[in-house]
Amino acid sequence: MVSRSGRGGFCAAKAVVVTHPWWNNGRPSFWRFYGWAKGGGALVKLYPQFRYRDFTPNSGETLLFYLLGFFFGLLVPFDSTRRGERVSLPLCGVIAVVLANVFHSAYKAAFPDYDRWKFQQRTVTGPRYALAVVVSALIRVVSEAGRTMGMLERGEIPYIGTRFDWFTGGGGRDPIVHERTGSLQRFALFIIFTICLRNLQLEAGRAFFSSPLDS
Repeated sequence: MVSRSGRGGFCAAKAVVVTHPWWNNGRPSFWRFYGWAKGGGALVKLYPQFRYRDFTPNSGETLLFYLLGFFFGLLVPFDSTRRGERVSLPLCGVIAVVLANVFHSAYKAAFPDYDRWKFQQRTVTGPRYALAVVVSALIRVVSEAGRTMGMLERGEIPYIGTRFDWFTGGGGRDPIVHERTGSLQRFALFIIFTICLRNLQLEAGRAFFSSPLDS
């Protein structure tokens, strides 16, 4: 778009009215968030002045790592007796990613930041609000997976691990610090859940394969 001054950019169109129909007839679709984030991830490369490096992997990057581990566990021929463990460990990781996001969203809902909470106007309470918290966590997982997959398909592998500042610098460093802190908290929860699930898995395996004669 070209402005009146002849320079490129956005111009206000005050007389324009846009009517946007509901996607999918108003029915929720996680695939929509996946596709939106898949394209939105291209902003990281397009606008280097608004990108920053995160210190911890997000859900999409973690799931990518475990997906590669899953196929590695299936294809590697050596030590076939332990192949089941190499396949089951990625499953623990996937479950831990989801649990970490759900618990973190529940924590943020129970103990919100005051500077954000004071501007919120909640119209949903009780069980519906709890369901909304869970759904929002799943949307984050799906969106981050779509963003990572989009980078892979576009060959933007060096940009994996970088994020886009959606405030485009208008919020200073606060939004970046906020996102990095949340990412670190979710990754810490992910590590905890992975260890717990792995221990439960090993204990279940021992109980299943143990013989009564051994006791």
